[in-house]
Amino acid sequence: MDNDDIVYCILLVVSLFAGQLVKVTSGCVARQRLVSGVGVVIVVVVCRQDCLHSLFSAVVNALILLLVSARLVINYDLKLFCLLKPWLATT
Repeated sequence: MDNDDIVYCILLVVSLFAGQLVKVTSGCVARQRLVSGVGVVIVVVVCRQDCLHSLFSAVVNALILLLVSARLVINYDLKLFCLLKPWLATT
C-alpha cells in the first residue's frame, strides 16, 4: 500500500469519528467551529504545503469582509466593472 492510501484510510476513519462527535455537540456555533477545524486539519494533512495559498486567501477574504464596509466594496466593484467593461466587450 502506498503512503497516500494509508493517509486516505486514516482520514476516512477520523471523519467517521468526527461525524459522531458533531452529532453529540450542542449549539450551532460549536458545530460550525468543530466542522471547520476538522476540515482545515484534513486539508492540511492531505495537501501539506500546497494548501497554504488557499488558507491565506480564505483568511484575507474573511478579513476584508469583516473590516471593510459593504458600501465601499460595492462602490469599488462597480468602478472596476466600469473600467473593464470596454475591454470585456472586445474579448
